[in-house]
Amino acid sequence: MKVIFLDIDGVLNSDEYIHKARKLGFKGIEEEIDIEKVELLKKLIKISNGNGLNLGEGLSAKDVEDVIERLGRNKIKTFEEER
Repeated sequence: MKVIFLDIDGVLNSDEYIHKARKLGFKGIEEEIDIEKVELLKKLIKISNGNGLNLGEGLSAKDVEDVIERLGRNKIKTFEEER
């Protein structure tokens, strides 16, 4: 089984993106996760025949819930969903 381990900060966002998102008034998870990076992650999972995603350590329960919801909208399954 191929699993991709992901640390959100610097992978699904950047300082530039967060600054832009705040300027545009994004709130919540939309402020933290760049949808363009999510699409790149989706391609990586497809190319590598990955079976799922394991989120990095250090996220609060609420953050994990928000990330799962955001990724789920893009049909990316995380192993945290099964916990």
